Order: sequence, then C-alpha cells, then structure tokens
Amino acid sequence: MPDLPERRANVSQAYDGLARLLPGVQNVGDSWDEKDLYWVMEQATQISQAVHPEFLCRSGCTTCCRGDSIPIVSSIEWRRLYPHIYGLPEGMRRLIVRQAREIWGPILHMLLKGKAGYEDDGRLRIVPKELEATVHCPLLAYGKCSVYLARPFQCRSFGNFAQSKKGDMSLYMCSQASQHIEETFPADTALPVLNPYIMTLVALEGANPVVAMLPLWIAAHIEGPDFSQTCTLEPDFEAVVKRFQATPGTPSKH
Repeated sequence: MPDLPERRANVSQAYDGLARLLPGVQNVGDSWDEKDLYWVMEQATQISQAVHPEFLCRSGCTTCCRGDSIPIVSSIEWRRLYPHIYGLPEGMRRLIVRQAREIWGPILHMLLKGKAGYEDDGRLRIVPKELEATVHCPLLAYGKCSVYLARPFQCRSFGNFAQSKKGDMSLYMCSQASQHIEETFPADTALPVLNPYIMTLVALEGANPVVAMLPLWIAAHIEGPDFSQTCTLEPDFEAVVKRFQATPGTPSKH
C-alpha cells in the first residue's frame, strides 16, 4: 500500500483526471458515463468517501435536508428528477404532496425569485426562524431521501467537495463535518473542488435557465392529492404560489 504522502498525491491526481473530463460532459443524468455530469460527480464522491470515511454523514442523518438547506434546481435537473418522483409508489407520492402542502404551503411565497430570504442578525434566512426546526425537504420521507439516485446537483455535491470563493478554499459541507475535518485532518487533505462542476452545470443549462427552489418545482406539479403526469419546464411560479396557497387544505401563509 502506498505511504500517506503518495496516497494523497494519487487522490489529487484522480480528482484532476475527473475534472479533465468535464469539458466533454454533454448531459445531466442521462447517459451515466463520462459524458454525464452526475456520473463524473459520483466518481469524485466515491473517491472522497473511500479515502476519508471518517467524515461521512452518519446513517440516517438528514441535517442537510432541513431548515434553510433547500436546494435550488434548474429545469435541466428537474427534467431528470421529475420522472423519479412520478415513478414513486402512489402512497409515497401522496405523502410528499401532503408534506409540501403542510410544510411549505404557508411559506411558499417566501421562495419566489427576488423575494427569497430575509435578514436576521446579519444572517440571510430562507424560512422563518421559528419554523426551522420543523421545516424539511418535501422529498424527505420516513427519514430518507425518496429520490436519492436522482437527487439534484446541490444535494450530490454537499458533503464531499471543497469550494473556492474569491481565492479562499472552504469545505462544502455541514458545520459539524467541517469542524471535524479542520480539527482532526491534515491541512493538505485532498477533496475534489466543486467550482468546475458548477461551471459545467451552468454551461449545460444555457442562457436564461429556469431556476427555482425545489419546493416551488414540486408545487408546480401537484394536482389535487397527487402529482401531474406532465412535466413542465417553464412554470409561472408566481401563479403556482397563488394557486397552491388558495387550495383547500393548505395552511394559511405566514
């Protein structure tokens, strides 16, 4: 087995090799090969998890599915995600619909573009502070992600990547995992860098992509107690919110 410095060098080279595949990526979740952004991300994640098992999310942890941790999803991702949602058993779909109405119905208007978030002691919050403990992703069912294999980019990348912001490298993961790594891991611990993956997704999305927080996409596809058969890639989210919050059974908005 290689010694530790050699092992770290091999890991960094593996990450670099995967990053070199990104200019040739052509789709998001379609082909599951080196032309697929999700596939390349999965290879980087597997390397990260194999080399650094100590900071993996513990089984059953759903911290990143709760509170303000709501993924922003583009239409190119939703196109791949929605068939998985609609393909769930009817009982599971109806549970997701109920959760969307009960949890997100009253605050859905707060997720609209240009209106999302509010300042609280210098921090931008997406959901009201008093609701953070109970709000969670509507796709979280029975303590697990109901569409894990088709989860969006933001969910795939969280927990195993580092990110460069204005030249400074930071860990793209929850505060507990970040603290553990910073306190116990060597300073030169190698993680895949998220930035080129983000740039690849942006390039695939093209000009003026339709982008919204996940609960808005879900609300746009709900019909009564279940989901619509039709996948819509350009919803009028303002109209969606008005219709959703006016539906009987949806709690009053905050």
